[in-house]
Amino acid sequence: MKSDLEEGHRQSQSENTVASHFPWLPRAALDSIDSQIALIDRAGVIHYVNKAWCDFGKNNGMPAEYRWIGTSYLSACRAADESGESDGGHVYIGIKSVIDSEVPFFQYEYPCHSPNEQRWFMMRIAPVLDAESFFVISHSVITERVIANHRLKAQQLELKRSNDELLAFAYVASHDLKSPLRGIGQLATWIKEDLAEHNTTSIEEHLHMMQQRIARMDKLLDDLLLYSRVGRSELLLADMDAYDLVRQIYDSYLPVSTFTLHLEGQNFPIRTCQPTLEQVLRNLMSNAVKHHDRSQGTITVAVRRLADDLAEFTVADDGPGIDPTFHQRVFQMFQTLRPRDEVEGSGIGLALVKKLVENAGGKISLLSNAPIQRGCTFMFTWPIAPTLRQEL
Repeated sequence: MKSDLEEGHRQSQSENTVASHFPWLPRAALDSIDSQIALIDRAGVIHYVNKAWCDFGKNNGMPAEYRWIGTSYLSACRAADESGESDGGHVYIGIKSVIDSEVPFFQYEYPCHSPNEQRWFMMRIAPVLDAESFFVISHSVITERVIANHRLKAQQLELKRSNDELLAFAYVASHDLKSPLRGIGQLATWIKEDLAEHNTTSIEEHLHMMQQRIARMDKLLDDLLLYSRVGRSELLLADMDAYDLVRQIYDSYLPVSTFTLHLEGQNFPIRTCQPTLEQVLRNLMSNAVKHHDRSQGTITVAVRRLADDLAEFTVADDGPGIDPTFHQRVFQMFQTLRPRDEVEGSGIGLALVKKLVENAGGKISLLSNAPIQRGCTFMFTWPIAPTLRQEL
């Protein structure tokens, strides 16, 4: 015990000796760290700043010869708050709470981005030990931690999305895939009864219904496969003309004799993944025909450039429209607003469209006010790259 006390006394004497011989050492130590350090009194007036504090001010618009000593840090926070910067108000209240001994310390995370990079800092204030009239303020860079947290949250959201999709697929296995199978099983029973009764007319009807259910199940499986592949393959970019793509879809997939196509907006060359964009437009244009309540109709497709790297497509029809109550539901998997026997489809089409658009970096929305007003309009943004001609 005695030897420990003697060793502690020798260390204390050594520290005092160092401090007395090198009075500049504490200041040099503070100037050597990356955090911005300031010392304020109870009025919020600055008495000391380290080199990092001065360098940060100089690099962010303050004159190199600016004298920080004697200025009021609290007044600067209040002025920032009055100019509309919410961070200034929060920091002012936090500093006052420490000065007034309401809390032992205060810390606050805030962004302070430069024109060249995104930056985040942690501001902290606490009383100086053995000097209750003074308080030390530090601003430390926490950019790497914040970016890591953002990435973690993005990964968590992606994991949740994947889990939601997995639950949706489980729902298919328990319901949507079993439903046509049960129907096929029932039809097989009826056909067996028809054979026993030699009812050929009923046999033909039931066989036709069985073929429909088999075809529906086949399409459901194909659409599930398409949906599961979104985002899992590399997108190959190619130059194309927006209007030409719309016309090709119209000529190849739609009943041109009964439905009219109108093209509006701007026609300009774009560079994108053509198969993906074509699938989105084809699904929307086909839906306009499939869900129309009349034998004739009009489909209007508009294209316009929102920015150098962003286009907007609009697909509108003059059909019955969709009640606003169902606007969110139509983008969910396996949702149809009419019975499956009344309309051809798997219930995946718009869910697939939404996933394709969002995977490409765009957004999709729906405008319709049925039954008050006829018609349905789908609008989606689509990122585009400069064409080779533009690059040249």
